[in-house]
Amino acid sequence: MSSRLPAPLVSGLLAIAGGAILVGTIMIGTIVVGAASGGDVKVLPPVKREFLSPSGSHVFEVSGTAGWKSPYAHAELFSTSRGSRRSLWSKDLPHRFGPGSAIVSDTGRVLLIDEWLKTPSPYAVVLFAETGTEVARYSMQDIAQVSGVPSSKLVTTARFGPWMSALPRAEVSRNTVILEAGNVRLELNLDSGRIVRKGT
Repeated sequence: MSSRLPAPLVSGLLAIAGGAILVGTIMIGTIVVGAASGGDVKVLPPVKREFLSPSGSHVFEVSGTAGWKSPYAHAELFSTSRGSRRSLWSKDLPHRFGPGSAIVSDTGRVLLIDEWLKTPSPYAVVLFAETGTEVARYSMQDIAQVSGVPSSKLVTTARFGPWMSALPRAEVSRNTVILEAGNVRLELNLDSGRIVRKGT
């Protein structure tokens, strides 16, 4: 059985300042899916979500089918100017119910983190260029290998999604996003898409 729960409009702005990232979305509605006799309940995302770049120059839109009849989402990146939007690229995403979160830069780079369903995924980190070309893709197993932390420990230390032990943050001057897996610091370069482990 599934039911639609009304939800207020939630709006926010992704901001990269002082080394911190706040991921903002605009979401309308929430869907809860569960069995009539109880059991596991899945909270599905709104059918439409928008992620904004720090200045608002770019908007990344993720949309699904009504009632999520298909578990896969469509994505589109827009540039904005004086209240109007121009589509830069669009494509279907392999992420189940779309990404867990997204980070958009003012240059149009789009970083997707995890799938909406918080389970180990082949799409733990996906980076798109401003043209929509996939620059890099990492599975949770890849994250385990780069961090040197077994997948089982990533799960037990995760505070956000299936593997992140801290929220991502940016070092703007270095065009880098800091990720943390199993309490190990990882740096992702937004130009090359390469992830490296930092520290011990």
